[in-house]
This record gives sequence, structure tokens and C-alpha cells, in this order.
Amino acid sequence: MTGGSESRTLAAGPPRVQQSSAAEKGGRTTFRGLLASELFKLRRRPLTWGLIALTLFFVLAAYLTLIYTITNHPTAVLPGHLFAGPAGVRNVIVQQLTLGRRVGEFSVVAAAGAAVGVEFSSGSLRILLSRGVPRWQVLGAKYLALSVFALVLLALATVEAVVLAGLLPLLVHAAPGIGLLNVRGMAAVARSDGGVLENWLGVIALGTALAVIGRSAAVGIGGGLAYLVAEDLGGQVLPAITLETHNTLWSQLVSYLFTPNLNAAFYHAIPLDLARELDFLDGAMPSPMVSLPHALVVGAAFILGLLVVAAVLFSRQDWVG
Repeated sequence: MTGGSESRTLAAGPPRVQQSSAAEKGGRTTFRGLLASELFKLRRRPLTWGLIALTLFFVLAAYLTLIYTITNHPTAVLPGHLFAGPAGVRNVIVQQLTLGRRVGEFSVVAAAGAAVGVEFSSGSLRILLSRGVPRWQVLGAKYLALSVFALVLLALATVEAVVLAGLLPLLVHAAPGIGLLNVRGMAAVARSDGGVLENWLGVIALGTALAVIGRSAAVGIGGGLAYLVAEDLGGQVLPAITLETHNTLWSQLVSYLFTPNLNAAFYHAIPLDLARELDFLDGAMPSPMVSLPHALVVGAAFILGLLVVAAVLFSRQDWVG
């Protein structure tokens, strides 16, 4: 009896272990599981919280600059001016998001470079692939998790901007109250948020591609930041070269650069009266000006191209070998 029981126990043991292992493995290899893992890693990474704090700080900096501007130019809150009435409340909110968008581009490209590049240095990518996890799922989960990060960051920045706009009448006499924000104003803020999100999804693709190409977080972060700065400068330098050489080719090149078209898309997304007042620091003055369809098509082409490059290189066996 005892021998028979032991035999049955030994015979029954391995299948349970195999079933448990199979279920555990199945849980790891689902796309939902990978996405949850990526979101968890983003939450645990100190850099993520530092980038959020940096972006929200510059939203506050834009607000303080606005207070300084209105204090020195009281007519700005009078009827018919930029920060008066229901349109003024809308402009107060969106004005804060302009600088937030600018700094947020650097934040999300750094987050993307770190999230993708760290897999090569830590060796966790090799472990995932050895367990049979499809490569497209690994890369897709990272991009989607970073997109969620961008959405959360945008939501936090928008809430901060709305709260600060509500406090403005307490700090500046005659400033419009948040109660004047109507449906049209809320729709304008939503359109502006859409322009910000389009920009951030684009630079996530940039950081992802560079991290895969360089197989490191340093290349993803440093290369992404350098690229954004270089193209912004190029958008200002190339038209100047046109003036010196009388050759319009240099100026026309700006219309097909990545960052200037992201700027143009944002320019068209925000209220026109506010867009006309923005400067180079806000990044909403594309030169030369292009239409919204042109900006969206060129931006989408760059995003698609960057993701294709990342996917093709990521699918090569020797990249993670």
C-alpha cells in the first residue's frame, strides 16, 4: 500500500509542477503582463519621478512668468486683450502648457531612452527572449507603457495649469476667474492637449529608436536630447542661411524636419491669438509656417519611420545575442 501510494504520488507530482510552470510562463508571455511589468518598472524608476517633477516645475515657471507679465502690463486682462474674459481663462491655462510641452519633450525622450536602453545593459532582455517572449511584444509593451506615462504626465500638467489658473484672481487684480471657462474654452484646452500628446508620442519614438540603435540608455537619452536641440536650432539657422545665400532650398528644408513639424502641429492646435504671441523658447513658431495637414503627415512619417527602424533592428538576433 505504501509503495503504491508513493508511486501514485511520484506519478502525480511532475504534471502539477509542469502545469504550474506552464501557467507561470503563460502569464509572463502575455502582452498584458509585459505591459503591467513595464508600467511597474516606470513607477519604480527614480528618473521617472524626477522627470515628472521637472515638467510640472516648468508649468509653474510659466505661471509665475505670466503673473510677472500681467503685473507689468495690466492692460493684458482688460477687455479685448489676451488674458481677458472667458478666452483669457483659456489662454492662461494653455500658456502654461506651452512651456510644459517644451520641457515635457525632453522628459519623455529621456524616459524612452532609459526604458529601452536599460534592457540591453541589465541583461533582462536576453532573459525575456530566452523564455519565448516575442520581440514585437517586448518593444510594443515598452512603447505603450511610455505612451501611458505621457498621458499621465499630460493629465498632471493640465490639472496643475487649471488649478493655478483658478488661483490667478487671488494674486492678480482683475484677472478672469476659472468660473468663466466655458465649453468652447474647455474644447480649446483639449485641442491643445492633443497637440502636446502628438509631440510627446513622436519624441518617444525618437528615444526608442536611438536606444535600440545604440543598445544603451545613454545613447537613447543623450542622442534624443541632442537631436531635439539640434533640429530646433536648425529651424532657426537654415532660414538665416537662405537670407545670406539667396537660396530658398535651405529654408524649404525646415518644412521637412521632425521637430519644426511637431512645433507646427502644436501651433495649429492652440488658440490663434495665443499662438501669435509665443516665441522661439515656447517652440510654437515654425519657420517657415506650414499647414496642419503638412505638419501631421511629416510628423507621422517620422514617427512611423523611427518605429520601423527600431522594430527591424530589435528583431535581429545578434542585437541581443
